[in-house]
Amino acid sequence: MSDFKHIIEPERIGLWVAVTFIIALLALGSSAVALKRIYESTVISQAEALVLFHRVQALEQGKALGKAEPATENKTN
Repeated sequence: MSDFKHIIEPERIGLWVAVTFIIALLALGSSAVALKRIYESTVISQAEALVLFHRVQALEQGKALGKAEPATENKTN
């Protein structure tokens, strides 16, 4: 069993642990940045949808008023 070759040499395990920890911290940081960007894009898209909804409502109210005005003009003539 003394001929068994390890993939990671036992004297370098500390180095591997340190490198793995640093990579995990970088992954955590990049995921935090990604979550922040997703949150911002979600807020922006919801705000745009709300603005479009208000514009559609304003156009529908304008059309309703526009249809009502000619009808009253025809009745008075």
